[in-house]
Amino acid sequence: SSLARRPSSIEGSSREMAPPPSPQCALPGRTPLPPHESTSVHLSAAFDRQHSATAASSTQSVCNSARAHGPPVRTAAERLANPERLNLDRRGLLACPLLEGEERLRLINYQNNSIRVIQHLERLPQLIFLDLYNNALLRISGLEAVPTLRVLMLGKNEIAAIEGLGPLGRLDVLDLHRNRIERFCGLGHLSMLRVLNLAGNRISRVDASDLAGLSSLVELNLRRNALTTVCDLSEVPGLQRLFLSSNAIADLASVEKLRSARHLAELALDGNGIASLPNYRPAIAELCPSLRHLDLRRLADPERATASNAGLAAETQSAAASGVQSGALQSGHPDANEERQTGIRTGSNDGLD
Repeated sequence: SSLARRPSSIEGSSREMAPPPSPQCALPGRTPLPPHESTSVHLSAAFDRQHSATAASSTQSVCNSARAHGPPVRTAAERLANPERLNLDRRGLLACPLLEGEERLRLINYQNNSIRVIQHLERLPQLIFLDLYNNALLRISGLEAVPTLRVLMLGKNEIAAIEGLGPLGRLDVLDLHRNRIERFCGLGHLSMLRVLNLAGNRISRVDASDLAGLSSLVELNLRRNALTTVCDLSEVPGLQRLFLSSNAIADLASVEKLRSARHLAELALDGNGIASLPNYRPAIAELCPSLRHLDLRRLADPERATASNAGLAAETQSAAASGVQSGALQSGHPDANEERQTGIRTGSNDGLD
């Protein structure tokens, strides 16, 4: 399931994150929208296509009095026409407005404003999708009133720490790309989280213990940080997509623990020193037999054959050294459960915007 808009959910190709599931498309049984450039961008793309006509009339009147903390302005008729969605993109908002009488809202789009504090969510008991992409947030707070939230889009703000997510035990998608975060922490309680986007931050280290509790994670985007190694990934057994482009990973020894990602299907290491090494692609294929795409290119059969031959040679040498006859080399393993995928693609573009 995907959602977003704007050319640029991953940097370079688009934005940091592929779109999260919208209230209609992200939940099980729904038909996903096509992937787009970034998570929060997807929200707007899908939102605008399906609801722009209604939203335009209902939000134009809201924005003038809602620029600060003014009362909601849309009429009962406007609310009735689109009771579950509200688009306040590019309205010059300095704060989250009061939204009285909006108890049916499930999706709010606050993209491209100047909001500094998350607030006034107390009267939104059904909210599942909150988008504050490209605002002026300094911290994550004010979410205690929306434990139902499934998708939280906070990319392109000024957030320095991962905090304030305690009440969001049902969160499915979290986009924090292009902030000022230095530590990977505060996420262990999010056992339902499937997509995490931390691209474009200042993270220099991720330990296996930092991933503990993220048992449902399918996609992790850490592009454009300062990582030098890949940690053990056995805490995230369902991980299928890992994006590590443009970090500081220099050699094969730094990614040896990729072996622990048993279901990894897509990996990006371009923009690191390792990507310029001889036989880079076959070497990565040998580390990750399940891998299908490396650096946005499908692994070719000759690359897999080279990796397989290298692995067989290494095993034969090891067996000879120990005086034990080598058995047949095991290759392949079951794909990760496709039903766990959200349809959100954060790795195809990193968000230059």
